[in-house]
Amino acid sequence: MKKSDYKILFTFLKLNQKEFAEKYGLQPSNLSEIVNGRAKRLPVEVILKLHKEHNISVEWLIEGTGSMLAGPNSLSDKEKELISEVRKDPKLLDTVRGFIELLKRSYK
Repeated sequence: MKKSDYKILFTFLKLNQKEFAEKYGLQPSNLSEIVNGRAKRLPVEVILKLHKEHNISVEWLIEGTGSMLAGPNSLSDKEKELISEVRKDPKLLDTVRGFIELLKRSYK
């Protein structure tokens, strides 16, 4: 994510950077390094918590791509790519359907 994305995130959550760090258990200095691009990204635990609590897209939090909010009808770029590949080959669609059904049965 870019610095501007973090500003959007903080505004959406109605928190400043210090409040965000406090709420999500981060040292303000560590968060500053993340926001300024000197550290890789938010910890996985924080990413998952943001997704669960606020429906913020994991892809957006990690890669800075796609929509910030993960809606029930919004697809990530990876999902769109997968759908595009499946549409090219009808046999692949049947294979994927079979695989999904098999997974559903095994998780019951």
